[in-house]
Amino acid sequence: MGRAVDRSIFRQAFSGSVLRLIGLPIVAIAGIANTSLVVANTGIAAYGIVNTVAMLGALLPFSDLGVGGTVTTAVALDSVAPRAGLKHKLKAAYFVLIAVAFFIVITASMMGMFALWSPLLGQDLSVSDNRIISVGVSVFGLAVPLGLGVRILIGLGRNDLAVAIAMTSSIFSLAFTAVMALAGGHGMIFSLTSFLGLFSAGLISTFLAHHLLRKGAPTRDASQTLLGSKPIRRYDFRALSGSGALIIITIGLPLGLETGRILLSRTGSPMMLSQYALMAQLYAITWSVLSTASGALWTIFAQRRADPNGSIAIWRWMVVSFGLLSAFGAAFLWALAPWAGSVISHGEILIPPVLAMSFGALLIAQSLHLPAGSLLTTPRQLWVQAVCVLVMAALSLSVGLLLARTMGGAGFALGAATGVLVGQFLPDLLLVPRLVLEGTVRRKSRKYPGQRLVPVNYRGHRE
Repeated sequence: MGRAVDRSIFRQAFSGSVLRLIGLPIVAIAGIANTSLVVANTGIAAYGIVNTVAMLGALLPFSDLGVGGTVTTAVALDSVAPRAGLKHKLKAAYFVLIAVAFFIVITASMMGMFALWSPLLGQDLSVSDNRIISVGVSVFGLAVPLGLGVRILIGLGRNDLAVAIAMTSSIFSLAFTAVMALAGGHGMIFSLTSFLGLFSAGLISTFLAHHLLRKGAPTRDASQTLLGSKPIRRYDFRALSGSGALIIITIGLPLGLETGRILLSRTGSPMMLSQYALMAQLYAITWSVLSTASGALWTIFAQRRADPNGSIAIWRWMVVSFGLLSAFGAAFLWALAPWAGSVISHGEILIPPVLAMSFGALLIAQSLHLPAGSLLTTPRQLWVQAVCVLVMAALSLSVGLLLARTMGGAGFALGAATGVLVGQFLPDLLLVPRLVLEGTVRRKSRKYPGQRLVPVNYRGHRE
């Protein structure tokens, strides 16, 4: 496995996951209660489409145009070696995302006005349902700039706070669902609760993030007086370099991982869609425990770019660790998901074992790739990731459509697992060491252009 890794790295990486695991019963209870209320007030047949609408935000992660990842990197690097102009980089990021929010609100409003959600989702929706969906997507759009709060917290090394705030989203959603149920709401109106929960959590994260930034401002301002006299731009868009690749990544990921739900809503029965939606919700709870570590890993790797061999060693150990943890998570899904689905839906929705097994395979595949996704964050490395994501999306859709003919929703989940393994994880094994070491040589050559550099091969040895 290579060189040993400091145990503090594991503590830093998995502290958020441990917190998520501790809070899992609360989140799970909130999720179960929320689902039970929605099912009781919408009916089994309508639950699938209501849940699909509530998850439309998962199809729009590219809405931040990759700005969130570059902000995390900028804040992480600034926390190690404070640099001038961080606040101007953040201003540029907010400027871009406020423009995105405006675009989402206008587009959603137009789709609601002309009832375009019905053909998009393949459902016969009423005029009021189309307008409700537009309201929900508009709330999601307004939450896009607020998402930078979590990104800043992660860059500051406060993954624990980011996780705690993220968990409040499900609690807020339950509260909004309960209020709507008490008010006599029914049908599509319940799709708004997840968007409102996301918006509420975003407000809290933004407030805390900027509070912590202000606390560190004296040190940062003092360092700026020692860094030369280059003028600082009011809006520094240079900090957003690499976000173009992140846009492709965040478009490709939902295409490969979430499109199956939309295709199933058009081709499958309402019961198949409800089974898939409920299984996806159980999967999301399990995946959230592991994916929480990705934020901490992003900061860890960004702060250790000067130590490529150390980063590669951490990556290898993390792949093994995530592989083992995801195997336990997959076993949990295989064994308990059918029972949990029956309990949540009051026995109305029975999750087929093959559907649970397919989502378990997806959990393992995504977990194996997660460390590399957090390591390869320079602009060049992100472009390599972008190509791999496009390959993953193409494989996921093609294999999913092929398998869905005989396996239904399980085919889309298994197709996504195949796409991640072949399109992302196998390239990780081949390219990660080479890309990390190559990036170090490139940075040194720019810093010391007049010096001869000793070539380094992909195993880290001098040639």
